[in-house]
Amino acid sequence: MAEELKEREKQILRLVVHEFILTVNPVSSRSLARNYNPGYSPATIRNVMMNLEEKGFLQQPHVSAGRVPTNLGYRFYVDSLMKPERLTSREKKIIFEDLNIVNADMNRILERASKLLAKISKQLGVVLIPHFYAGIFEKLELVPISGNRTLMVLKLSSGLVKTIMMTLDFQISREKLNTTARILNQRLCGLKLGEIKQTIDQRLRNISGGRGN
Repeated sequence: MAEELKEREKQILRLVVHEFILTVNPVSSRSLARNYNPGYSPATIRNVMMNLEEKGFLQQPHVSAGRVPTNLGYRFYVDSLMKPERLTSREKKIIFEDLNIVNADMNRILERASKLLAKISKQLGVVLIPHFYAGIFEKLELVPISGNRTLMVLKLSSGLVKTIMMTLDFQISREKLNTTARILNQRLCGLKLGEIKQTIDQRLRNISGGRGN
């Protein structure tokens, strides 16, 4: 079904899903026009979003709210992420030669990687190691993609958003995923990730019957 989308619809759909992952809030046509300047007016973007809603890629939780991705919208976004541009033979050779470092420490590897990124992209290359576990948990969302595949969207108070595609050993309903996310949000919100990692078993003890208290 994604093959039937026009290029404009694909562009807007990617922006909607990206913005929703960043903010975890319904996305409006005005916010897309303001934040991304895709070259279309808010009215045009609104019409495209309505078409995407009719085709099942977006939904509107409330009449006055913006749109959020459906499972079909997430699948389109994930599939588009999994189709990166191919590296040329020359670029592959550059990567191999630059990163074929024996007994190098992490700082040297990162320095070489940033220079390599700049060389290939012809842009400024910056490589950082984020202090991930110092981040503060703000919100978690679990989104069923297909079968036993689930997308986990974790947002930190700093604004950093991490997405992880999980393949479970079993299928789980949307309702149970929502319940799980609600319990985790109730118990973990405001805590540092490092603290959560050390105390997760204790904090999730005695969960049964979908109760998050």
